[in-house]
Amino acid sequence: AAVNTPIANLTGTGFDQGANLTYTLTSNPDNLFAIVNGQLVVNGVLDYETATTQTVTVQVSDGVNTASQQVVVTINN
Repeated sequence: AAVNTPIANLTGTGFDQGANLTYTLTSNPDNLFAIVNGQLVVNGVLDYETATTQTVTVQVSDGVNTASQQVVVTINN
């Protein structure tokens, strides 16, 4: 996928309705991904021959409470 291609929409649950949520990547090997406008996007070259999956950790916060979730991205050839 090309750089800036969205691969996931990020949502946070369990926070107060209307809370302003902030998303960050706390684990992002080789900086292959980024967060843009609440979406996980491609930020580098994804090489199936190097790895068929990549795992990143997304953290969401409302300024008071924080939650994290691993996201496994499958790379197709």
